Amino acid sequence: MAHTALNDEEIKEYFDAPEELDQKIKTLSDCIRNAKHFIVYTGAGRGSSLFTEKKNSILEMIIIGISTAAGINDFRGPTGVWTARARGFVPPTSAVRNPEPTLTHMAYVELMRNGYLKFLVSQNCDGLHLKSGISANKIAELHGNSNCEACAKCGKVYYRQTRVNQYEHKTWLTGNMCTVPNCNGRLRCTTVAFTQSMPDICLDKAIKESKMCDLSLCMGTSMRVSPACDLPSMNLKSGRKKMVIVNLQKTP
Repeated sequence: MAHTALNDEEIKEYFDAPEELDQKIKTLSDCIRNAKHFIVYTGAGRGSSLFTEKKNSILEMIIIGISTAAGINDFRGPTGVWTARARGFVPPTSAVRNPEPTLTHMAYVELMRNGYLKFLVSQNCDGLHLKSGISANKIAELHGNSNCEACAKCGKVYYRQTRVNQYEHKTWLTGNMCTVPNCNGRLRCTTVAFTQSMPDICLDKAIKESKMCDLSLCMGTSMRVSPACDLPSMNLKSGRKKMVIVNLQKTP
C-alpha cells in the first residue's frame, strides 16, 4: 500500500561502473557453477539479470528488468504504484495488455534446462514465469498468478493465456465452474492482495526449497515484504550458503 512507499533516500538507484560490474558478474558466475542447489527469488523491479552460456561454459550476466521490462509497473520504484500514491500522482499505466516474457524470463528457463537453477520463488503475480516455460512444479508463486483460476472445492488450478479480470472482490469468485468430474466447484482468482496471507502450499514449498538452497539470488525486489524477504537468507549463518542481491535500490 501507499504507506509502504520508500523515502527519497531509499528510492535512490545506484549503478556500478562497467569494470566493477564485470568483476561482480564473474564472481556470480563462479558461484552459480559451484552451487548444488541454486534458487532465484524474483520481484517485479529493475535490477534483474540475463544469463547466456557461451561455448567456453562461462556464464555472462546482463543487467535488465523482470516485469518492468515487459511493460508492467513495479510497486516501490521511482514511478511505482505505491510511490505514486504516496506522492499524490497517478502511476503510469501499462500500455501492454497481454505482456510477454522478457529475455530475463527466458534466461531462467535456460538455466533450469541446463541444470543450474533448481527452483524459482516469485513475488510477482503476472504469470510470466509460467508463460515462459518454467515448470509449475519448479516455482512457488507466493502472491498468486493473475492468469490462474483455482477451484474452491477440489483445488484444481486452471492456467489461462490472459489475465483473469472478471471476479468479485469480496469472494474472488470468477463465475466459472470446475470441469473435474463430479466436482462442479466454483473457481476463484488466485492473486494475493496486500495484507492477505500467502497460500500455505506455496509458502511451504518455498520454505522447503530455501532450506536446501546453498546459493540464493534475489533480483528486482526491495526485500521488504515478510515472509518472502526472509526466505533467501535461511541457513545463511551456517557458512555453507551464499546470498547475492541484484537490485538498483538499497535493500534492508
